[in-house]
Amino acid sequence: MTENVIEGQDKFDKTMDALIACVYESGGGRISRLYYRLARRAMQLNRKRITMQQTPEGMAFIPRKPCKGKNGKMFSKIRNATWLKARSDKDGGYVEFIGMAGRVATVHHFGLRERIGKRRLEITMPSRPLLGVSDADAKILEDDLYQYFVHVLNKST
Repeated sequence: MTENVIEGQDKFDKTMDALIACVYESGGGRISRLYYRLARRAMQLNRKRITMQQTPEGMAFIPRKPCKGKNGKMFSKIRNATWLKARSDKDGGYVEFIGMAGRVATVHHFGLRERIGKRRLEITMPSRPLLGVSDADAKILEDDLYQYFVHVLNKST
C-alpha cells in the first residue's frame, strides 16, 4: 500500500529480474512458489510490526482516543491469519487483508472517513499505515531471495 524509495533499487531489480528469469525458464511452478515465499515473509514482517503498533517507517501509530471497554492495542484481531493473507500468482506475490478486515484496514491505512457507532457518526480516522516494506524489510527479503536462488542453483547442479 505504501511505496518506499530504496537505495539501489534499480540495480536490485535488474539482478533479481535476471535471476527470476532463470528460475522461470526452469519451470513456471517454481516462480509462483518463490513469489508466495516472499509474500509470506513480507506478511510475517508486517504482522510483527502491527503487533508492535508501528508504521512501516518505524514510527508509532497515532494512539486511539480513550474508549470504554477498549484496551490501548489496536488491530489485535485483523493481524491474525484469518484476515491477513499472503497470496501469489504468476505475476507476483502480495499481502492483503480480506473480508471486513480489509475495509477496516483500508480506512485506517489511508485515513478515510467512516461511519461508526449506533448513531452512525461520520468521523475521519487518522492515517495509520499498516502494510508496507521498510528498508530493513527489503534487506531481509533480498537475503531470503538470494538464499532461495542459492538453494535452487545448488539443487540443479
